[in-house]
Amino acid sequence: MMVLVRCCLLLALSAYAHAADTTLTRTVIGGGLAGGVNLHSASFRQLSSFPACCPEYTGGSGLHLGYSFHIAHAPESTLLGLPYVYGMRASAVGLSGMLTDDEELGNIINDQQVFSGLSRHSIDLTYSTIGIEPYVQLQKIAGSQITASIGMYAGFPMSARFTQKEELIQPADENYTFENGSKVRGVYEVDLPDAASPFIATVLGIGYMFEFDAQRTIEPRIEALIGLTNLTSAVQWGVTSVRAGFNVHYRMPKQQVAPPPPPPPPPPIVQARTPVLSSKLMIPEMLPAQLSNVINVAVTKEYVDAAPVLFFAKNSTEVLSVAKPASQLQQDVVNAVSDYAIQNPGVKLTVVGSCANDEEQAVARERASHVMRLLRIPAEQLEMIVIKHTPAEYPELAEEHRSVQFLVNGTAQIFRVQRTRDSIERITPLRIPVGHIVTCDTNCSSNITASIDGRLLRVEGEGAMQTVVADSAAIRSMQQGKTITVRGQVAFESTSASSEQQIISTDIAPRTAFTQVPVGQSANGPSPATLCYFDFNSSTIASFNEQAFAELSAAVAAGKGVELIATTDHLGTDASNADLASKRAAAAVERLLTRGIPKDRITVGTYQSKARENSTPMDRIANRSVKIVIQD
Repeated sequence: MMVLVRCCLLLALSAYAHAADTTLTRTVIGGGLAGGVNLHSASFRQLSSFPACCPEYTGGSGLHLGYSFHIAHAPESTLLGLPYVYGMRASAVGLSGMLTDDEELGNIINDQQVFSGLSRHSIDLTYSTIGIEPYVQLQKIAGSQITASIGMYAGFPMSARFTQKEELIQPADENYTFENGSKVRGVYEVDLPDAASPFIATVLGIGYMFEFDAQRTIEPRIEALIGLTNLTSAVQWGVTSVRAGFNVHYRMPKQQVAPPPPPPPPPPIVQARTPVLSSKLMIPEMLPAQLSNVINVAVTKEYVDAAPVLFFAKNSTEVLSVAKPASQLQQDVVNAVSDYAIQNPGVKLTVVGSCANDEEQAVARERASHVMRLLRIPAEQLEMIVIKHTPAEYPELAEEHRSVQFLVNGTAQIFRVQRTRDSIERITPLRIPVGHIVTCDTNCSSNITASIDGRLLRVEGEGAMQTVVADSAAIRSMQQGKTITVRGQVAFESTSASSEQQIISTDIAPRTAFTQVPVGQSANGPSPATLCYFDFNSSTIASFNEQAFAELSAAVAAGKGVELIATTDHLGTDASNADLASKRAAAAVERLLTRGIPKDRITVGTYQSKARENSTPMDRIANRSVKIVIQD
């Protein structure tokens, strides 16, 4: 440390100089080093795009290191009766730290059994910034060499990465693991998402000046850096640092220059007439009735009957990536199963994890465990079954073997899910009347301009009453808290002008209208609802839709008929599929007859779907079914 201090003094980097020395300027340069501790405070469960099921991160700590260079000015005046300096620092600051949280789990695997345990989640953050800090420092406090300063630091991340993991700590026995067969899971080492740029903090400090001469000074300091913004906009995560270090200061000498020549005599003063000018804007307050129809959103929601099964990519626990509506339907199935189990706490939900013959059986267990975590229901309401299928007759069937199926009290059940089909937004331009009162005792010109976020808006009309038109882009900016600046100006030739500006700020909320489309209906009229599903090449009902049957029974009781449409996928020959469709129709008719539906109210049709209609496992499952159409 002594070697470092001597080097700084030999480089002459800093001193807050004596005002009496006329050979020195009032400009001060220097630098410093500091170290300490970062105290992190947080309130979040997981970082965006990096899942960590259930932790609640609240705090942590880490090592603080920083260095800086500064330039300052020491004015002749005083502040609060004390000499002072004001200046700017360029700093590099390390805000690293580690957050941890322990969690009780109910999905610890030992062979085929699920136990409870304790895991530890951790996030190890490396966060370094480079930024600037304007500051003010009082000197000679109480007649001593004590100093006190306050500044505002704005730092931009140069490195913002974190390592996240979850480690099983109880039971300690190596035979107890997560579903992946290891005591560690969920390991990520990636960039921190949405890192604050800039990161804003207040810096408070005290120090003591040791003056070596009129130019050089060293100042031991203690500082607190108090974060005003989060480290990332994705979650609530702040930091406060306490650090100790020293600054060295060097006061710049004056450059000796020759005195300037005497100024030329001033030109003769010409008395010019000053016109009387004034500009006044009048903008009425926007009423709720004017704002209610600016943004209109029409949302159409529909109900869909879905099979109780999810499909996955090969050797993965990620849901199969397909077209967006089908992928969303699989997520809707998870939500529907969770809601059903929460509303019916007495049911037993069996999660059947499956893998194809070309996958390890552990993949099936991992899929089932992954889905059990997504369900958000108590462990005692769940049980797991793991299946590895034999070689598939068709490649398409191998895709379907990579799945998770749900059984309610041992039986497959069709779930009815709600999803958003369409969302249409219409924006109507907002017309804002502006009055411009001009006073001028000579020939003048006047105008009105309006802008938002640096972009000019259209102004219509002329004279005392004009209209500012806020288009859709302006309305979007107003929703984000931006304001419209309206400026009125009156000018005489190019020598005199008067202007006034006003700010328009208002909350514009969308008005949303919802339309509910019942199951069996579409935008173009009636469409089939699903009565039951079948396994591949089978005419035995695998799952039956009790809700659709109740609606069918009510329609028959009201004097209506019902058409059954039995369908197959494209696998196999046309002849075998035609025979299979007929058998499925017969099975559905028999089920309806046993449930009291008169035979004369039932008509039957069959359909063998084409290959283009079976490109995904979800398509093929949907085509192994009997659908119903209510007939008037």
